[in-house]
Amino acid sequence: MGKYKVEINKEIIDKRKEWEKETIYKMIHLYCMKNHDKDKQLCDECVELYNYSASRIDNCVHKKRKPVCSKCKVHCFRNEYRNKIRTVMRWSGPRMIYYYPLRAFKYLYYKMKY
Repeated sequence: MGKYKVEINKEIIDKRKEWEKETIYKMIHLYCMKNHDKDKQLCDECVELYNYSASRIDNCVHKKRKPVCSKCKVHCFRNEYRNKIRTVMRWSGPRMIYYYPLRAFKYLYYKMKY
């Protein structure tokens, strides 16, 4: 019985991490389209930022009760990436409601929950 519960928790955690990686990709893509004049693909700088962000999400010290990054007390991003992702989030965040409304509301739910 205990093993089954652990597998369910791991599945929930993995699902949440995938959702966060998809969200950060969409934010970076939106930013890159409007600020780096890219249509379909990310520029090299944004690909690097996404890969770094995805690795940070995968290696997050929080498990089941992971807060959204903007409310996290542990700063796992190096300064240069933290400044870049902050710029992307500040620009893309308010626009997410127009491009990805369900994802934006789910993000707000997580932000209030944790």
